[in-house]
Amino acid sequence: MKQKRYSFGKQLLSMLLVMVLLLSGITVPVKADNSQKEQVNAKEQPYVYFQYDDGRIQEMGEDNTFTLNLLDTGNFVLAGTDKRPDWNFSARVQVSDTEHQKHYWVNSKGRYVPFDVRKVEGYVCNADNPGEVFQTFSIDNVSSEIEEVKAFIGNQEVSLDKPYQVEGTASGNVSIKGRVKGEEEFKTIPVEAPDNESGHVVISVERFTIGQGYIYEPVFVPFEKGDNAATLLKKVIGKENFVGEDTYLEAIVGGDLGTDKVVVPEYIEKLSNGSVTTETAREWGNEDNGDGGDALGEFDYSNYSGWMYHVNGEEVGYGIASYKPKDGDVLRFQFTMYGYGTDLTGRQWGNPNPIIDICNKDEITKLMAEVNADREKKMAVPEVKAAYDEAVKLVSAVITPKEEIDAAAAKLREAVENAQKVPNGWLETSEGWQYYENGQKVIGWLDTGNHWYYMDHNGIMKTGWVSVNGHWYYMDQWGAMVTGWVSVNGHWYYMDQWGAMVTGWVSVNGRWYYMDQWGAMMTGWVSVNGHWYYLNTDGSMAASQWIGDYYVQADGAMATSQWIGGYYVDTFGKWVRNA
Repeated sequence: MKQKRYSFGKQLLSMLLVMVLLLSGITVPVKADNSQKEQVNAKEQPYVYFQYDDGRIQEMGEDNTFTLNLLDTGNFVLAGTDKRPDWNFSARVQVSDTEHQKHYWVNSKGRYVPFDVRKVEGYVCNADNPGEVFQTFSIDNVSSEIEEVKAFIGNQEVSLDKPYQVEGTASGNVSIKGRVKGEEEFKTIPVEAPDNESGHVVISVERFTIGQGYIYEPVFVPFEKGDNAATLLKKVIGKENFVGEDTYLEAIVGGDLGTDKVVVPEYIEKLSNGSVTTETAREWGNEDNGDGGDALGEFDYSNYSGWMYHVNGEEVGYGIASYKPKDGDVLRFQFTMYGYGTDLTGRQWGNPNPIIDICNKDEITKLMAEVNADREKKMAVPEVKAAYDEAVKLVSAVITPKEEIDAAAAKLREAVENAQKVPNGWLETSEGWQYYENGQKVIGWLDTGNHWYYMDHNGIMKTGWVSVNGHWYYMDQWGAMVTGWVSVNGHWYYMDQWGAMVTGWVSVNGRWYYMDQWGAMMTGWVSVNGHWYYLNTDGSMAASQWIGDYYVQADGAMATSQWIGGYYVDTFGKWVRNA
């Protein structure tokens, strides 16, 4: 039976907060005291202390509370045990609207983002046995130390809303500075300048960790002012398929192909020491929460599962509604089965060293989006389709080595470029005219909508007579197939409605004509199947009339040995005078 003690969202938020705390620069000026280290070493039970990067240590207060400053850096440390710690935090905002103001935190990659928290509560437990809690504590006033924030270009202060107002300056010259309460000096916070308000991002939705490939393959998605990761994702999957608040994606309706289609990759089975396998996932199952059971979301198939997202190959330390898109960003929404994303990145929370190698796949993801921008046309090119299918296979494997991903990206890029170089439509060459469809040279019959053409085995357009499958066709000087009458070298030929040359009798507009074995129209007397017929100078068959001393009947056949009115024709069909 599933035991959902904590929601995936809360657990994930806890992990994100601890990363912020570990890497953001949170200290309070404390005088170094070697006796503190001695006290630390004297402890026998597991407990938590905070160590600054310069080696100083701060212990918790009597009420198990840390008071920290945003501008310094340090790490929380679990002492008194050799067991691997698992940090869990939850934030609580305790300010009124009138007291509310934004302050800047830094994430693991040095990017500053607004974060408003007055108190953080946390605990550290045994990573191998989450029920074994070592220490609970809180972090108080974590953002109240920054009292004022200003924007500068050089030494000139500018508006936070419009930092580009100084003429001739670039976005890289904009700096944000914050002042700590009780101090006068503003210290630089290296945040990026405001993003563009419109552009395109690449979005993919992936369920590789359960062996079901993409839900949505990479596509370009336009964004405008006010868009965030939640609104952009809804453009791809549909609002009706988004389960959860805008700040947190709980599930995607229609995202699961079924329990019997779940195959947990071998690397996850090894990574989890056998705790997450295909067998355990299928046994755990996917609950039907009123969505027919086809939604894929938190706690489906694993106690560690849920949706995460990465921007430009990096984990994002805040909710999807807080992400502001930048032109060219790559957003990959990925389903995790183990380690709150360890199976997606190869990294464990709090451990700077990867435990498995999972390379960045943004470049190949962008190339796939480029194909999907004109999928029908590009995938019709065999070279592109083969390279794209190979890319899907390698990206879906997650742990594919970087060398193979790079090679696949190069192959796909070359295929797309080659397809763009090959023309579509008519191309005149030294050998003659060729025609291309979806980048491929046409061989054989070509229907352009108005005319039929025949391209030989080299793709060269034919003119004149062409023999195809035992039938003769005539292509005019422009290569178009002729139907109806055509005059060639002083002879008339008749091509039926499909363009094939006719031999023998043919009826055209109520008149009969006879074409010899080579298709040429006959005139004068012609013997067919033991009967003689007379064909006028225009080729039409004469009927019910005298042709000199001979009479042709209604069916065109010459009369023999019979009276025609008062005239008699002999066995050769000739009129016998004075008979």
